[in-house]
Amino acid sequence: SEARAEFDAALSADPYNPIANNHLAEEAIRTGTYNDAIRYARLALLVDSDNMNAYVNIAMAYRKMGQANLAKLVAFNALSMNPKAAQVYNVLGLLYLSEDRVKLAITQFEKALHYRPDYTEANLNLGAIILNYNDFTGARKHFDAVLAKVPEHVDAILSRGVALRGLAKYELAAQDYETVLRLKPGHLGALY
Repeated sequence: SEARAEFDAALSADPYNPIANNHLAEEAIRTGTYNDAIRYARLALLVDSDNMNAYVNIAMAYRKMGQANLAKLVAFNALSMNPKAAQVYNVLGLLYLSEDRVKLAITQFEKALHYRPDYTEANLNLGAIILNYNDFTGARKHFDAVLAKVPEHVDAILSRGVALRGLAKYELAAQDYETVLRLKPGHLGALY
């Protein structure tokens, strides 16, 4: 792709470019090449040892590899350098959630939102958890926060529709489901 070519060009000029290496690490995580993700993120850290995105990418790669303890170690190390790193708290929340430690996960997502109230991923994660506990008002607040930043975020629209249905606001819920179907025709969650 064109973006990949630009990052490759940036890396040929500077093999330690943190932005390009972090982008490639994120791409490697998406494609399941986790060792590559760790390698790219470590290259970013060679020139920017405080780069929180690199720590997040390493922690996410370890998480995906099923190495939760290593992922937590990376996250705690990052927080020791920057205790306000919202994205690191979000990763910790995901790690605790995968261990069914829901209260700890909620605490981490809340910390992420304390430092960055408009953080899309943390709002989605916290909204989804509290939606499962039938806190429809609280969940809606988090999905509305996502949609204020990303108006066509399909998962947030669908989840807000579920929260609205729980609040017995059926017409508004139906509007959200119809919006999802307009954005992604045939979306099974919205059809259901």
